[in-house]
Amino acid sequence: MQHDELPRLYRVADQCSNETQKLLAGLTISQAILLLAGAAVSTIGASTHLLALTGGVLFIASLVISVYLAYANLEKVWYQARAVAESVKTTAWRYAMRAEPFTNVPNVELAKSEYFKRIKKIHTEHRGLSEHFVVDENHGQQLTNRMQQIRQSSVSERLSAYRTERIKNQREWYTRKARFNKLKARFWILVLICTHAAAILCVMLRVAYPIYQSYYPVDVFATAASLVIAWTSFRRYRELASAYFLAAEEIGLIDEESNRIDGEESLS
Repeated sequence: MQHDELPRLYRVADQCSNETQKLLAGLTISQAILLLAGAAVSTIGASTHLLALTGGVLFIASLVISVYLAYANLEKVWYQARAVAESVKTTAWRYAMRAEPFTNVPNVELAKSEYFKRIKKIHTEHRGLSEHFVVDENHGQQLTNRMQQIRQSSVSERLSAYRTERIKNQREWYTRKARFNKLKARFWILVLICTHAAAILCVMLRVAYPIYQSYYPVDVFATAASLVIAWTSFRRYRELASAYFLAAEEIGLIDEESNRIDGEESLS
């Protein structure tokens, strides 16, 4: 199932998670830029009233962002919205595949009733996220036509849909994410080495040429190194690369196991 073929709650939660993640990353980057700019201005013009005042304003702006991030708790909203989206997605696929607890029943309305109960339960358990959800007519229905179509198809057709639209898509997504995070981890390690090297060089130049020590921005590079450490801790590139790789391998095993499915019971 494509994004627009999944339940409305999935699409709303997915949008909330993505937008919150972008907002959090944007504010974190803005805070880092403000701190770095404040350190640079303070180093260059500590004795100049205007530059000193500018540096103070930059630090205050960074503080405002810190207070907002602490109050808004965007990281919690991001993770909870993602958890809701994935729970709904799993429930939707279980319904479409006639898996537990939506197995074959004489009256399909019973399966639909159980499905809506599950969706309602997920929403109720995360009611606090409702204020962050934005729903419009483009988000569609909770029980989509594609879900119904897959459920009404044969065992072989459902298995094919699951392997292509669920297993294959998920494995490709996790593989891309693993590679992306691995490259990002290497990039930021290189940046961290460069900032440390620049700071060490400035210190050595201050010792060698003390008369020009005000021209060597040790504080700027030290601040930059600290920000890189904070950013990599926040993004957790190495941990995510490992987790995504393991997830891709596990999905690959599921794909191989699906070759042994030979009937309704084993598919469920």
